[in-house]
Amino acid sequence: MKYKKLLACFAIAAVSATVVAGCGSNGKTATNEGTQAKSQEAKSDVTMPALVDTNYGTLLGTQTKGTYIFKGIPYAKASRFAMPEDPDSWEGIKTATTYGEGAPNSNDGVAVTDFMTPAGTDCVYKEDCQFLNVWTNSVDTSAKKPVVFWLHGGGWANGASNELSYYDGYNFAQNQDVVFVSINHRLNILGYTDLSAYGEEYANSGNVGVADMVKALEWVNENIENFGGDPENVTIIGQSGGGAKVMTLLGIPDAKDYFQKAIVCSGGVAGISADVAKAAGTALVEKCKSQYGLGSDEQALEMLKTMPYEDLLALSTDTGVGVGPVVDGTYYPAKTITDEGVLSDLAKDKPVIVSTTFSEIASGGMAQLTIDPVVSGISANMPKEIYLNVFTPALMDENGINQTLAQKYPENLDKILEAFKEAFPGHDDLDLAYLDNSALTTDGIDILNVMAEQSNAPVYRMYWAEKFPLFGGMTAWHTGGDLPFLFDNLETVEYMTAGDDGSLARIEKEASTMLGNFAKTGDPSFDDVTFKPYTTGKKATLIFDNDKTEVRNDFDGALRPLLPVPASMW
Repeated sequence: MKYKKLLACFAIAAVSATVVAGCGSNGKTATNEGTQAKSQEAKSDVTMPALVDTNYGTLLGTQTKGTYIFKGIPYAKASRFAMPEDPDSWEGIKTATTYGEGAPNSNDGVAVTDFMTPAGTDCVYKEDCQFLNVWTNSVDTSAKKPVVFWLHGGGWANGASNELSYYDGYNFAQNQDVVFVSINHRLNILGYTDLSAYGEEYANSGNVGVADMVKALEWVNENIENFGGDPENVTIIGQSGGGAKVMTLLGIPDAKDYFQKAIVCSGGVAGISADVAKAAGTALVEKCKSQYGLGSDEQALEMLKTMPYEDLLALSTDTGVGVGPVVDGTYYPAKTITDEGVLSDLAKDKPVIVSTTFSEIASGGMAQLTIDPVVSGISANMPKEIYLNVFTPALMDENGINQTLAQKYPENLDKILEAFKEAFPGHDDLDLAYLDNSALTTDGIDILNVMAEQSNAPVYRMYWAEKFPLFGGMTAWHTGGDLPFLFDNLETVEYMTAGDDGSLARIEKEASTMLGNFAKTGDPSFDDVTFKPYTTGKKATLIFDNDKTEVRNDFDGALRPLLPVPASMW
């Protein structure tokens, strides 16, 4: 009898298309509203196909929980050493559900830093690497959502848009209701080999990596409306090498109309002189002729354009090519901030945020997480018990703390500690050992002062001072100390935040909201925090820290003069 009742339930469900929770002993159907709600919620989680038209053809992406994702979109094509051109058009539908290839680079094996900057999805490397990715909450052409255009780190030589776990744009686009774009582009010898000494064909070969970025911005300008974006409200942001790329784009005439605001995270000013870059390119050609027994420049150039990347990389060793963008007087007229401290006119009307992290890379911040003496510059022969006691807070005793501080600051330690406590009142004495002086005393501050004095638009200073529970208390480090917060991606580094009292989650919400607001309106203020522009007089700085987030004027003014002046980290 019970089997007949069950069959009756299934029959009724099939006919009425009603979710049936079960049948009672009297044979009646019983609808469970909670189950219905869960069913609808489950359906809303289902990944569905999404179609968007571009100037070059139709793309098939996906939609999950209202957010559309398109990956591996070709924005250009290019031959080796040549300027990028429009991508090929296509008939029918092109699948855009996986990341495109990244530029080949010299990274080999698994980096010790993967613990502190965890890898994202697997990267595939190929010279045809001009691809971008889009996350958006709308494909309505009238939505006019602000666009955030992300440039990955890795200097000018390495990296990819999906290299690290927290480069993903899903959470940020969904929660801040902006369009998030990330790109791959040419790097190293493929992007920055100046062969201009050999004719007009190679006139801009030293800057084709930057030209790729400009071409991607041009693609955004022409196509982003179809993804719900506003081509007249684009904010470019980059970190480390990406920050340097942002600084460079601020000085590129071809880029000036394609973005309105910029954020430079832990990045400096780049630019190789034309003479140095041209000499490096000539050295490469001469080395090619010598090594392969070639009789002319033309033969060498043809070989350089066609040889496998690995051979080109090996041949370029000690020639000086592939270092970074070339200040050629035309495509990149002058460094965005010249060595004489002059800001490019192209950058003067764009609001800019400049940020640094507490530890960056030069003072043990990286060593804290990687437990790698080589990275920190400490002898690899240092006994294990000494190294761990000096660099790992969870294993350090009072003697180790005193030893570490005295070694780093052999003079005026008491006075430095007093000023440090004034600047960072919620921090332990040991944190002073992990403070990256270069982030306070060289390019970061120079960039701010030059921009604040010469720009017509507001300039902001942002500082990441928070600590992670990891290893007994890690101060904010290069890449990991800012990006997971900005992009709402702390969930990708749960092992670093386990044990958090809630302060890191608070900072994540504040930081991503700040970025979202800046992208939307140009004003990075959020909640009850008024983010005031930086001036050479008041030096207002937004400080993210565990006890609270606040804007303080010249918060480290008493500390900076007491610190040894290191070489620039850039």
